[in-house]
Amino acid sequence: MKTTLKVTAAPATTNVPFDDSPTAWMAQGNCRNYPPATFFPSDGVGVDRARAICKGCPVGTQCLEYALQERIEHGVRSEEHTSELQSH
Repeated sequence: MKTTLKVTAAPATTNVPFDDSPTAWMAQGNCRNYPPATFFPSDGVGVDRARAICKGCPVGTQCLEYALQERIEHGVRSEEHTSELQSH
């Protein structure tokens, strides 16, 4: 069975108010329009979907750095899954 993923990384249509918090960059992520559960999949198809959303994300580097700094060792971040994060 072949599955086709439709993923959009359309920019947000509303302006984000000034936010100088350490996680303000998250508002610019491709993931901002998806529920958090999307990035904590329980199967390979879910991982592929999350990676497709993350692909080309303008804040992918910050996302990965945040996960490593905060020791978040689960989920998909910046196109990488748990096992890949643990190897860094």
